[in-house]
Amino acid sequence: MESLATTGGVTWLNGDIWRDGDTPAAGATLFQDRGFVLGDGIFETLVVRRGQPVLWREHIDRLLATGAAFHFPLPLDFAEYTRNAAKVVLEYADEPSLQLGTLRITVTRGPGTSSGLDAPNEPCPTLMLRLTPTNQKSRAYPDRETAWIVDQPRIDTNSLLSGHKTTSSMWRILAHETARHQGANLALIKTLEGDIGEADTASLFAVIDKIIVTPPLNRGILPSTTRAFVIAELEASTRGFEERLIFPDDLDDATEVFLTSSVAGIRALSAIDGRRLPEAAPVSKWLDTNYEAVDGSF
Repeated sequence: MESLATTGGVTWLNGDIWRDGDTPAAGATLFQDRGFVLGDGIFETLVVRRGQPVLWREHIDRLLATGAAFHFPLPLDFAEYTRNAAKVVLEYADEPSLQLGTLRITVTRGPGTSSGLDAPNEPCPTLMLRLTPTNQKSRAYPDRETAWIVDQPRIDTNSLLSGHKTTSSMWRILAHETARHQGANLALIKTLEGDIGEADTASLFAVIDKIIVTPPLNRGILPSTTRAFVIAELEASTRGFEERLIFPDDLDDATEVFLTSSVAGIRALSAIDGRRLPEAAPVSKWLDTNYEAVDGSF
């Protein structure tokens, strides 16, 4: 197991900040936190590139929307407060994290009570930011990955938990582990109705009959910031694009299947359920080049 002292990360927790290897000033309070005890938390993960966060506004807007959906007691100045905290983290960070890093923002409902699921009468949310250096993309994320369409768990399109980034990720972990047991890198997850919604940590796109398709948001999938970026790029181009249901059999006719996420970018799949996909992946390579060129800012 890699020790914290060697990861080169920086953590900000409710106003305290420390580098990996230092003694956390307030870490002990996490053992009473509802995020730690109950998974009562929400989060965002974004890329830091050349010292600036990529798609910052989009990530914060989504975090605020998720907080509102789950009735998190976020203060009115939460966005500004979080931005200032992120700036402190970036000023404190070492060069590798600034050139290419991963910034995770986690918010929980704060310290709990002794009454099980009951929230405290006056909740005090916990805010944690953690910045870690990311290895070069070619090393951290292979250009071509393999996927397995798992039968369980499935996405409930009517569930409030679907389409939001919460710290209750057990169902995604189960899907991922199921795919790993089949020898694949990641899972493609179906809805209760049988169409494919998304991957375990990414959005799904496919090129079928020369049309680039992706499932619509009403399939209970995450409104990914990178997915939105890709759709904007496609709509601004002359390439055919549409949002529609994708069933497992549809992927048999795909000439290219690719996934999108903030940290990994846009990457093509090389195989699904053991079936090899064409080597050429021109659409995903074009999109990934455009995404890598995006400059970060607050």
